[in-house]
Amino acid sequence: MFSDQTKIELKKGNPEAFKEIFFVLNPRLKGYCRLFITDENRIKDIIQESFLTLWEKRDTLKFEKSLESLVFVMVRN
Repeated sequence: MFSDQTKIELKKGNPEAFKEIFFVLNPRLKGYCRLFITDENRIKDIIQESFLTLWEKRDTLKFEKSLESLVFVMVRN
């Protein structure tokens, strides 16, 4: 879903790459969370925590195959 360039830019700490990923995945992650959780505030917290972890660990995470799958797993856990 995301280009290799977007992934590279994320690893470099480019906030625009992070923003692109957030705006693309956020609505889908909300829908996914609503399958299990009804509290909208909790859903927002879970997604925010997942994206914070993504940003903090961006240089060590391995997402060569699918960044999208990685973020969904982070949200699920």
